[in-house]
Amino acid sequence: MFAFDRSRDIRPVDATAKVLFILGHRLSEWAIASWFIGLNSYLDDQCPKDLLEEFPEWVIEAAHDAIDECTRGR
Repeated sequence: MFAFDRSRDIRPVDATAKVLFILGHRLSEWAIASWFIGLNSYLDDQCPKDLLEEFPEWVIEAAHDAIDECTRGR
C-alpha cells in the first residue's frame, strides 16, 4: 500500500516508478521489496516506504546510493 498515493485516487506514488527503474536492473524483486521496508542508513535509519510521498527525491537518491554500493561490492 505504501507505493500508492491515497490522495490521488490510489494511483502509484510518482517516485515508485523511478526507484523501481533504478533498483530493477541490479536487484531481485524480493531484494527490492526488502529495500523499501528496511531501515536505510542513507535515510537516517528510516524506511524508504515511510518517506516515499513526503520526500521522494531523498528516496530516489537512496536508491542510487544502494546501486552504487552494489557496484562497489559492499
